[in-house]
Amino acid sequence: LEDEEPDVRSSAAHALGQLGAAAVGCHAGLAEMLIKLLEDRSENVRRRAADALGQLGAAAVASYPGALEALVKLLEHGEGY
Repeated sequence: LEDEEPDVRSSAAHALGQLGAAAVGCHAGLAEMLIKLLEDRSENVRRRAADALGQLGAAAVASYPGALEALVKLLEHGEGY
């Protein structure tokens, strides 16, 4: 998730989303890491992070302070999520 290459960050976010809610139990900070990617310079990374957060489920996202605000900010910029 912190790789220099956007394609690697995007693929990592996608893979974590595919694991779904089960991934949250493996890593408590997973939602936080994905939320940080919502501000990535790459649109594709931001899109994959938003998708992955959706796949983790509302409880995982809501447990992180600022998660909803970060998602709303992304939507307000009109990037079509």
